[in-house]
Amino acid sequence: AAGYAAEGIIIHYIKDYFAYPRPYITLGHDHVRVLEMRAGEDYHSFPSGHAAFITLMVIGLWPVLSPNLRWLGTWLIFGVCWSRIALGVHFPVDVLAGYAMAFFLVIALRAIIYELMEMLLGLNPG
Repeated sequence: AAGYAAEGIIIHYIKDYFAYPRPYITLGHDHVRVLEMRAGEDYHSFPSGHAAFITLMVIGLWPVLSPNLRWLGTWLIFGVCWSRIALGVHFPVDVLAGYAMAFFLVIALRAIIYELMEMLLGLNPG
């Protein structure tokens, strides 16, 4: 829950700050086949919120996933990231930034939460 809230705030702020155009705006409709368009979202390409969300979910659950589910989660991240590019709504750097941001956010939040749990409750979950 903390990761989802933090990610939402960070993604929203970065998208508004940079206001990068989506591929179909930059390259034109002649070069990009757009399968998905949202009104008012033409300049919110960087970073990919979908890539960040799926990465947050998979990496956040990683410690409790079985080896088979870890493989599935890895392929799910790849599939969502690829789909954002294939749909013509993100450049590769957008999905890589979303992935990286979420990955490091989970690592940072996990360290903070584990430290708090140890300090307050004397538990060592890691």
